[in-house]
Amino acid sequence: MELEGLLKRGMIYRKSELEAVIDLDKGDLQKLVDNGSLDKIANDLYYYPKLSVFGNVPPNANDLLSKYLNYEPFLITSLNHYNNLGVGTTQLYNVTLVYNKRLSGKRKLGKKVYHFKKKKDFPTKLSLEYLLVDLINNLQILEEDQDQILNRVRLKITKMASQSFDIVLNKYGTSRTKRLLKKCK
Repeated sequence: MELEGLLKRGMIYRKSELEAVIDLDKGDLQKLVDNGSLDKIANDLYYYPKLSVFGNVPPNANDLLSKYLNYEPFLITSLNHYNNLGVGTTQLYNVTLVYNKRLSGKRKLGKKVYHFKKKKDFPTKLSLEYLLVDLINNLQILEEDQDQILNRVRLKITKMASQSFDIVLNKYGTSRTKRLLKKCK
């Protein structure tokens, strides 16, 4: 079955969207996956891969997660972002966190595993203030000296504009994080 002209390369499609464009008989989708024309990303999600000289280009993470979460808000982050804060974290983690409002747990989408964390609120973009709060929110899962990191974060906070940090802390910090970081003001 020829897909060129019917689908756009690099796009992610739901099964219902494919059925609206392509006349599919039972088993046709699986044949398209088996012959490499489509990649099955998750139940009901398929990717029509972009091609490069090195093979298929993986789907864009923002596009993939947007489609997977039905265009609901989310924030992609990583524990590795903490390494740029200058507070002593140096470990590298193979964990991609996806903050969202409805899913929790690990999900394999395509060839990558995402750790979904259900949160009632999160920003649309990462900021220094948010990463510091998020670091302390996640401090217990880090493989580093937690007391040392907490002390360095507190020192960094004392040198920041307190009003903007306080807004972020009050909006996104857990009760434990608020208790630990209020002491440094």
